[in-house]
Amino acid sequence: MPSPRPLELPEILSHIASYVPEHDIPVCARVSKAWFQAFVPTIWKDIKLDDRLLDILDTSHNYSHLVKTLTISTFKHRLDSLRCSNLQSLILLEDPKSTELILNHSCISQLTLSEIPLLPELWSAMLQLHNLRDLELYNAIVLEEDADTFWQLCTRLERLIVSELTVIDRGQLLCMEFPRLKEVGVWRLSDGSDSLFLELLFRCPSLTTCRWTTNPSHDAQFLPNFTQFIETKPWPDLHSLSIVLHSLSEHDLQKILIGMPRIISLELFCSLDNFTPDAMELLRPHFSNLRALQLRWSSDRASSPVAQEILSSCPLLERFSARVDARHVAEGKPWVCLGLKTLELCLRFDPSTIHHVQPLVFDQLARLTRLEALRLWDNMGVQGLTVTTFQEAVDLRLENGLGKLSTLRYLHTVDLGSSEQRMQEEEIVWMLEHWKSLEKIRGRFNFQEPEVERALRERLRARNVEVSPEFYDDEDTSEDEDEDENHMIAQDDEEEEQTAIQDESQEDDEDTDDNDFYYDASEDGDEHQEDFQDENLAAIQGQSQEDDEGSDDEEWWSS
Repeated sequence: MPSPRPLELPEILSHIASYVPEHDIPVCARVSKAWFQAFVPTIWKDIKLDDRLLDILDTSHNYSHLVKTLTISTFKHRLDSLRCSNLQSLILLEDPKSTELILNHSCISQLTLSEIPLLPELWSAMLQLHNLRDLELYNAIVLEEDADTFWQLCTRLERLIVSELTVIDRGQLLCMEFPRLKEVGVWRLSDGSDSLFLELLFRCPSLTTCRWTTNPSHDAQFLPNFTQFIETKPWPDLHSLSIVLHSLSEHDLQKILIGMPRIISLELFCSLDNFTPDAMELLRPHFSNLRALQLRWSSDRASSPVAQEILSSCPLLERFSARVDARHVAEGKPWVCLGLKTLELCLRFDPSTIHHVQPLVFDQLARLTRLEALRLWDNMGVQGLTVTTFQEAVDLRLENGLGKLSTLRYLHTVDLGSSEQRMQEEEIVWMLEHWKSLEKIRGRFNFQEPEVERALRERLRARNVEVSPEFYDDEDTSEDEDEDENHMIAQDDEEEEQTAIQDESQEDDEDTDDNDFYYDASEDGDEHQEDFQDENLAAIQGQSQEDDEGSDDEEWWSS
């Protein structure tokens, strides 16, 4: 009896499927019946429901038991009969009979509700989710009579994310503890709700991850209480912190660094100028563990050598964002963060030395062979920033050393901010040839020649590279740069708020429990998923038709 070929063993095929890029899965599912059986669980693992998929779920070829994550949006049909027996995550973006869906899937551990009225029957259904550990609520109101139910539900959770949520009453909050909550994320709550969630935060002894974005008018209420509390080291397991405020001082920064026993991820609305020698002494012991550092503010002064020290001292760093003096990068030690995936730099050059310094900066960038997203901003997080000494941004032309970046094979997103680039066709051809994974470029390619600008953008679109913002396609490309920059910053902030939470799911299972706080380059995920599901649907329907016809493996392969 001949031994089976390795690529016919279901265990090996299933393992291969876990590494295949999403857009290649439908192709693999068509290779043979054995490959179809191995790849079909991946196809159905994460589903955004529409009419076509509902029809398949209701047919005799039932794949509903393979669905692990189900997203339902603007879906008007009744779903009383829908049963996904192994469902783990349910995401409801409108109100398609939410209570019935939840009751039909009492095994779920993760629930997301967006713009759904929190009615009494819905709270009753959520209380029956005994496995619920992860809850996300967006754009909703917790009524006074439901406040205690909400806080009681939170005592079961390990992860709580709320955005634009209004809680009318504190109820019995001050009498409760939340020992299971490890991750809390808060975005732009209404007046009064901030203080309630701050009280909740103080009652989470197992907290590992905190993400807090407040309205500027609420900074004075939140910051003193938070920094005073964190200085007492109340959270022994806290390692990831994201606080986007508009008034973080050097003294506040030092209190935060003192209160974190272990720092893996840190996102703060401050500049490197806040990292005084005392602050750096507090940060250096964490260099060996630091995976993400994002500083969302740039001052008018040239940055200190702090950024260069971090990039050349943190081997595990995967995300970094700050304002950087190019001279320090060129003259400094080689960067050791070779696993860096997302790099956001406000990189400035002295005009008198740019032609000498820029190739050396490209040498540093070329070392980042795992880089996926590169953002080169003029003014990072500051509207109306006036730069006095360093006037030039990075110039992405071959004559200046762009060819050194051919090592960035995994680069899929490039953001040029509003920098004044002078690219020609040869630069775009080079990018398409060497950056095979390129999916999106944001910014202006040639600010001096509108006709060249339009031609370059069309060349990229012809190769299925997304180009934005669209207003650079207009005939008049001489708009005020500050206005362009502010438009892009506002657009980026809105996209990050909507997508940053979803980025963490793949890292939650890691031993370090690290979290992805930051830039997500796949801003068009819904559209991409719809295209992906169209291909999946074709693969599944093709398999079903072949099965009905009773064709053997040889015939299925040839078809």
